[in-house]
Amino acid sequence: AINRLCQPRLAKNQKQILRAKSDWIATMQGFYRNFSTIKDYGLEERESEALARSGDGSVQAHFRGGLELANLDSVDLDIGMAMFFGLLILCGTLFSGTISTGLAITAIQLSNSIVDPIINFTTIWNRLNASRPVLERFLAMETTASAPEPLAIDGPVETIEIDTPVVKVGDKALLHDIHLRFEKGKKYMIIGPSGCGKTTLLRTLKGAIPSSDVRLNGKTGLSMKAQLCVVGQHMALFPWTLAQNIALNEPAAPSTIDALLARVLAQHRPWLFLDEAFSALDHETTCRLEAMYVADPDRSVISICHKPVIENLKYYDKIITMESGTVQSVLDPAAWKQKNGALASSSA
Repeated sequence: AINRLCQPRLAKNQKQILRAKSDWIATMQGFYRNFSTIKDYGLEERESEALARSGDGSVQAHFRGGLELANLDSVDLDIGMAMFFGLLILCGTLFSGTISTGLAITAIQLSNSIVDPIINFTTIWNRLNASRPVLERFLAMETTASAPEPLAIDGPVETIEIDTPVVKVGDKALLHDIHLRFEKGKKYMIIGPSGCGKTTLLRTLKGAIPSSDVRLNGKTGLSMKAQLCVVGQHMALFPWTLAQNIALNEPAAPSTIDALLARVLAQHRPWLFLDEAFSALDHETTCRLEAMYVADPDRSVISICHKPVIENLKYYDKIITMESGTVQSVLDPAAWKQKNGALASSSA
């Protein structure tokens, strides 16, 4: 009864531990992500204090949870010992003056065999109740798990097709009425205002958002990871050398690294997805780099951008315009320029 009364408190303590750990991890991630800004503005002391507070919060949450368990274990042990000695007193009272040494020893062992399992059970019971929020979180992850990992496609990816009425993440519909086909060796630019669904479409095509409506070479449930390179808005850099970041731990000669100085080109993969890859660059640099990526006739490219560089449209086969989560038009560069003449002139 005592343990059942304490069960909600044990669960509450564990939730506080999980919350404190999440806060500490988030603080650490923020510190790492914004380290250069912290140095530039002299925020080291303030951020160090924030790290210390989040660390102290995690320690305090663990201490409170552990203290609660220890106190409850102590109460259970006290009750168990009272039961043990109570049984001995009862035996002594019932058999006063007639109990033999052997019978006394038997009574002690009998008391132990009754009390010890009860104490052990309550100790385990307390820890199970304290861990219930963790278990519930794992079970929730299992029930909301995505579809099984798709199999690697056998052979080169010749076509990528998506034919879907809706793409959802959870209960939220992000895309609707998407019907597109991408062919090997061709270049596609996807344009549209911020929030129109361009990145969501790219994530769906590459499998980050699972969809049974995406087909590789006409088949569903396949992965093209081994044939795909992705360049995003924010480049992921690892605490390695520049050469290791480019080669991603694959063998590469220094001459190869020096000649390329670009991770995607060093991987020699046939499909390339560009997710606003040049948004932080000036116009001239974008012209040169984008041409470097898309001019290769053997490379298949799907590039999304907020505002296209008109000089580089000649490298693309199709311009896909999106708005409000769906495709508005699929045009070749000449037709797109004609339709968007004013925009093209101002951009140029």
